[in-house]
This record gives sequence, structure tokens and C-alpha cells, in this order.
Amino acid sequence: MHIQADTMDEVQRLALHHIFERGRRVQPRGIWVSEITSASFQLLQPRARLIYSPSRVHNITFAIGELLWYLRGSDQADIVSFYNPRYTTFSDDGRTLHGAYGRRIFSSALTGIVQWDAVLHLLRTDRDTRQAVLHFHLPSDLVIVSRDIPCTCSMQFFIRENKLECLVMMRSNDIIWGTPYDVFSFTMMQEIMAKQLGIELGPYTHMVGSFHLYDRHIKLAQKILSESSYDTYPMPEMPPNPWQSIRELLEIEESLRVLGVDASDGARTCLTHPYWKDFAHLLHGHAAWRAKNEHHLAHMLALLPPQYATLLQRQILRQRRLLPTGP
Repeated sequence: MHIQADTMDEVQRLALHHIFERGRRVQPRGIWVSEITSASFQLLQPRARLIYSPSRVHNITFAIGELLWYLRGSDQADIVSFYNPRYTTFSDDGRTLHGAYGRRIFSSALTGIVQWDAVLHLLRTDRDTRQAVLHFHLPSDLVIVSRDIPCTCSMQFFIRENKLECLVMMRSNDIIWGTPYDVFSFTMMQEIMAKQLGIELGPYTHMVGSFHLYDRHIKLAQKILSESSYDTYPMPEMPPNPWQSIRELLEIEESLRVLGVDASDGARTCLTHPYWKDFAHLLHGHAAWRAKNEHHLAHMLALLPPQYATLLQRQILRQRRLLPTGP
């Protein structure tokens, strides 16, 4: 299976068609799935990374929270579980996550080098390099017993025709709960790297060993495929020099998570570019929902552009048990 599409909504629909038509029945860890092996898709417009399917409600604040957890270089479970409590079930010790991507890519704690910086140096040194590879799955993961073995194997960057292309290799990917959030984070990383290099964004390619649909998601998948047309929106272009704003956003995120919306109310004003201010408003909206602060939540929704407000509103409705559960 190989798919080319402009949006993640289109990728999702086409992939589900393939899985329903050609998927083989297997039962890894005793859990039934329909699976296609050696699958791939190419997202031609990586900024069209958000899913707007009314049935598959995309949790935009979890997408942002998980991305920021990666960029923080952390393996602490309490940070990411603030956005998705299911994460704690994958912790071996109740505190950390063995497979945390951020600790492997944006920190030297595990590998002795900051892989992101090393790959950036390779791309700056040789624009035609074929060695710019981030390694998520390490040889030691083959012998470690853990609930959290990385599903992602590697991420490779190419500068071709003055655009940054990205190729991700995954050993396993769940089309409903896994793929949407992986693609969000990985295409955001691709765009961050492109901005650091000062070049345009090229296509994103996603290759998977086991691309699968869990039986518990069959009804949801059928609803997705039965949907009539709906609007989708690409994210705006990321502004230059992203890391200063990312560091400020990380401070805001930590303040909201640790202190709450009331103590952190002024923090959102330190970001000046609308691109990053929207992220801060979404984080505030999530913290306000958790604190049951309806006034603050309504204020954040009013500040957001329609393409983000729509997703946050659907997410809140689902979390109030009016829509199906899931990340």
C-alpha cells in the first residue's frame, strides 16, 4: 500500500479503505487487529497535518502537549499525562516512559549526544547528505522488557530542490490513535528543522512495518468512511527562528500544568507572533477545561481562529462524554 494525498484527512480515509479491503487478521499480544505490512503514505502538504473528521475528533491540545514534551527532551510521564492520562499505563515505574522520544532526540542523557543538533550540523555541512538520520529505536530496545518500546525507528531528512523532505520509518502504527499524533509531531519537527536551515518545506513520507486497525475502532472507522464532505484547513507557515518562541511556549506550558490557569494568566502574553500565541491559547483552553473554569475557556475559544476553535470545541464536547472517547 502506498498513498499520496494533500491532507491527513484524505490519508486517513484512503488508509482505512486499504485496511478494510486488504488487511490480514492477526493477534499480537492477544489483541485482534486488521493489518497491512510494508505500508507507506506521502503527505504532499505537511502543514495539512490536522484531522477535521467530525467522527474522529482530533485532540489538538494533546497533539501540542505531546509535541512540547518531545521538544522538552523529557521522559517524565506526569508531563504528557496532563494531556492524555492513558500515557501512564505505559510507564514501567509510574514516573517515566522508557521510549520517550524527546529524551532520545533532544537530550544527551540516553545516547551521549543531542541527536537533533548533530543532524542539523550534518545538513548544514553537506546539503546533499544521506546521513541525517535521527534514531528513535535503539539496539538496546531489543533486549529490554518494557511497556513502552518505541514504535518509531528513525526519521531521515533530505534537502532536495532546496526543500526539506522527511522520511519516517515505523515498526508499528495504529491508524486511529497513533498515526494522527505521530504525523502532527513529526511534520512539526520537519518544519522546525526547515526553519533552522532557512529552506522550504518538502513532502513528508511515512513508512510502516505493521499498519493496523484495532477491532475496538472498527465502528469508528466505518463512521469516518461514511462521512460526507467537510472543510479542512492547513496550518499557517511557521515563522522563522522557532526555538526562541518554543522555549517561551515551554515555560507557559509548565506554568499552566503546575500552577493552573489563574496563576499563569499573564504568561500567555509574552509570545508576540500569532502562530505561537494560538498554541498558548490552546494550552490555556485545556488548562481551563481541567480546572472547570468555563469563563476562561470561553475567552480562549473566542481568541482562537476558527480552524483551531472548531477542534477544541469538539474535543471539549467529547471529553464531556457527548462524543466517543479516545486520545
